[in-house]
Amino acid sequence: MDWWASLEYKIRYKKDVDVPDDLLMELKECAEAELDDRMEKIRCCIDSLGGR
Repeated sequence: MDWWASLEYKIRYKKDVDVPDDLLMELKECAEAELDDRMEKIRCCIDSLGGR
């Protein structure tokens, strides 16, 4: 799941607040870091280890 897009959607469309620019910039930087892809690769590696 694209957590960053989900969070951005929640901020922009579900909340009636003005989000500070620095928080929006941090969200953008996290999205660009492709953390979801990295976490998915880690999950696949862990799943391939077997176990229970």
